[in-house]
Amino acid sequence: MRNLLIALMAALSLLLSTPGSVPVSQAAAPDAVTVSVSIPVLCYHVVSTNPSGRYQLSLTKFKEQMAYLASNNFTTLSVDEYYSIMTLQTTAPAKPILLTFDDSTADFVTNVVPVLKQYNFKATQFAVSGWVNNPGYLTSAQLQTLHSAGYDIQNHTQTHADLSTLTYANAYAEVSSADSFITAATGKKPEFLAYPYGRTDVTAQTALRDVGIKMAFTVSGGKTTPADNFLSLNRNMVVSSETLSSFIKKVS
Repeated sequence: MRNLLIALMAALSLLLSTPGSVPVSQAAAPDAVTVSVSIPVLCYHVVSTNPSGRYQLSLTKFKEQMAYLASNNFTTLSVDEYYSIMTLQTTAPAKPILLTFDDSTADFVTNVVPVLKQYNFKATQFAVSGWVNNPGYLTSAQLQTLHSAGYDIQNHTQTHADLSTLTYANAYAEVSSADSFITAATGKKPEFLAYPYGRTDVTAQTALRDVGIKMAFTVSGGKTTPADNFLSLNRNMVVSSETLSSFIKKVS
C-alpha cells in the first residue's frame, strides 16, 4: 500500500510539473486588458468667438483644452480606432480620448478644425442630415472635404428627434434617412450615432442595430469600457461654464 501511495504521488508531481500545464487559478484570472481599458469621450457643440448659451464654448477655452491634451500626451482616436480598442482587437495607447462634436454647425470648419490641425488631432462630427446645407450649418461639400481630410462624419439622425419617444418605424426612419444622406455625401456608411438629447431606449437601440449602427453615445458622464452596452456609451459634455480644472477631471 505504501509503495502504491508513493507511486501515485510521484505521478501527480510529474503531471503538475509538465510544461504547458496551467494552474486553475491562473486560467480563471480576468483579462488584464479588459480591466484596464477606460476611454473618455468628450461631447462638444458650438465653439464660438462670441459664445451665448450653455452649449456654446468659447474658442479661447477650446484652445486651452486642446493645448492641455497635447502637452499631456493624449492620443485622439478615430471612431474606427476607438471601436477596435473597445472590442479588444488592438491595444489602447497610454492616454486615449475620443473627441466628438454634435449638430454639424458651421463653426466646426471655421473655429474647430484649425485648432485640431495645429495638434494633428482626430475628431468626429455627428451630423444632423436635415440641418446640413442650411444657414449656419455645414454643407454637403464640406462634409465630403472633412471626410477626405480624415475627420469622421457620423449619424445624429435626420431631424434631431428624441429617439426614445418614437416608435420603432419612426426611429428607424430617422436613423436610416441620415445614414443614406451621409453615405451619399462622404462615400462611407456611418456606423456610429450620437443620440439627440442623449436619450435612448430599447426600441431605439433595436432600430439602430437594424440600420447597422455598431456604437451609439448618450451624454451620461463617465468613461467608457469594453464591458459597456455599445449602444448606450457615455460621453462627457463640455459646456460654456467649463473651467480647465473641471475639464481635467473629465479626461483624467
